[in-house]
Amino acid sequence: MKKHFYFWWVIIFFLIGCSSTRSISFSLESKERIKASEVVKLERRIEAEKYSLKEKSEIIESRLSNFLYLPHFLISRFTTDKGRGPIQLEHSLFLLSYLASKYAVTKNKIVQTRAKRIIKSIIEMDRANGLDGFLPLEAVIDKRGNLFPTNEDTHANVYVQLLFAYTQAFYSFDDIEIKKLISKHIAIVAKHFVGNNYQLVNQYGETTKYSNISISRFELKRNRALAVTLLIHSALKFVDKNKYSDLYQRLMEDKVLLEKYGYPNKGPIFFKLANLEFPTPGSSHLNFLSLYTLHILTGDDYYKKVIKKLHSRYDHSANVFFDILYLNTSFYFISKERRFKIEDRIKDYLQSYPTVRDSSEILNSYRKDLEKRKISRYIKFRSKPESVVPLPIYDRPGTTYEWIRNQHRLDGGWVGNRHLYNEVDYLQAYWLFREYLKKIGQ
Repeated sequence: MKKHFYFWWVIIFFLIGCSSTRSISFSLESKERIKASEVVKLERRIEAEKYSLKEKSEIIESRLSNFLYLPHFLISRFTTDKGRGPIQLEHSLFLLSYLASKYAVTKNKIVQTRAKRIIKSIIEMDRANGLDGFLPLEAVIDKRGNLFPTNEDTHANVYVQLLFAYTQAFYSFDDIEIKKLISKHIAIVAKHFVGNNYQLVNQYGETTKYSNISISRFELKRNRALAVTLLIHSALKFVDKNKYSDLYQRLMEDKVLLEKYGYPNKGPIFFKLANLEFPTPGSSHLNFLSLYTLHILTGDDYYKKVIKKLHSRYDHSANVFFDILYLNTSFYFISKERRFKIEDRIKDYLQSYPTVRDSSEILNSYRKDLEKRKISRYIKFRSKPESVVPLPIYDRPGTTYEWIRNQHRLDGGWVGNRHLYNEVDYLQAYWLFREYLKKIGQ
């Protein structure tokens, strides 16, 4: 017992000793890089403050055509001087999510038509692999205009995003065909996982990495427990039990097994030891999606309580997307003062979102006007300089999707080979917030 005690204290002191706040060195080259970074940040700040949240939404929407593959209405993460990147499934799901929220607010039929096209195209991505429930993470368009999957690996976490977006779409849109498409595709996905003991198998018959969500009495990872629970509840909610009676019966049996083994309450939702943190913001984003969707599907207050607990761990990070999901589930259970504070924070950070985000190098760790963490956190055993209070988004390094990143980051990006990002993260958060405001009567 003493050996274990000393071992953990050695680890803690090692991490603390290795994680003092670092900044870039002041060579002639770094001074030029700092100067270039300051120019980019100033341009972004002017853009961010110039437009209202609604105007920004319209500007970003008007540029989506640069990233879209028509007529599929699927999207790439970025463009370069050489053109668009490949179709990216996750970002296409973010696009569907934003359209579902926008339709819930506006009831614009054009929005619904576009969303239907996305859902059909996602199913076409599945069909490119044999329509067996395995979705390629990326795809390109061949000379005949057909979707062709790349060899980029897909993991089970993509299905959490799929089920989140599908649940939003099912309840937001009133088109019967959309509901039928979602029901049928979730049945195909569920058959894939059930038939492979809840493991994801690719088009070559190989089990993919990090995609085993099989049910086990001894499961210790909360994200896997949430993923399989979400899959089973989604399928039971949306699949036609008469048409897929055998699948439905198996899912009911597995649901009983989940309850017997105490799912999804497996392992910690968040773990911190000294300055070592698990999981990453990206994994917590997936956990938020699972919890939020399960709350919608079941109405169980358990998920609301866990969202509150997880949000408390990220409250200092002011993650806009996390804040919105928290408010959506906790509106009636928090004080007005607390709610107003979070709403104002969401508006402030969305206001700080620039109308153009790219891969340009951004440097902040040299700044003396910032309060920086004296001891940086280790996330996935990596430590980088961090601010105590998250910077405005225009001062942060650009990224393809803001809400899965460390909101306290200071440095990032690169020089040359500029990637321009689609900014669907802003649209998803903005319209989800608008949907929340409509729900509470604002």
